[in-house]
Amino acid sequence: MPVGQVSFDISGTSSRPFYRLVRDDHPPIADFQSPAEAGRHYDDSAVQQRAEEVSVWDSLAAATRLAAKKPTLRYVAVLEIPKHVELRPGKRGHWGVPKGTGAEQIKGWVVEVLRLP
Repeated sequence: MPVGQVSFDISGTSSRPFYRLVRDDHPPIADFQSPAEAGRHYDDSAVQQRAEEVSVWDSLAAATRLAAKKPTLRYVAVLEIPKHVELRPGKRGHWGVPKGTGAEQIKGWVVEVLRLP
């Protein structure tokens, strides 16, 4: 297995692992808000629709690649997202947690927070 990649066997479970960049090892609720919930608004309706979702990544490697571009985010929250939650697929391992899920609910899915190198 490549360095920095974690493998999970989730067959027979009711959740799937995803990753979200956060500010510290005890992330505040704000780290689980969508850009729209944080007050960002866009004129383009397609961009605004995506801004209403919360971004997560399907691998630690994908989250780590993004962290290299965001030096203030040095931690990654490991989330166990229930299989019944319909995520919107994106590019390069990016997924969107649907609008209306709520930051508190998403934070409740955190099972671990890892410090990135």
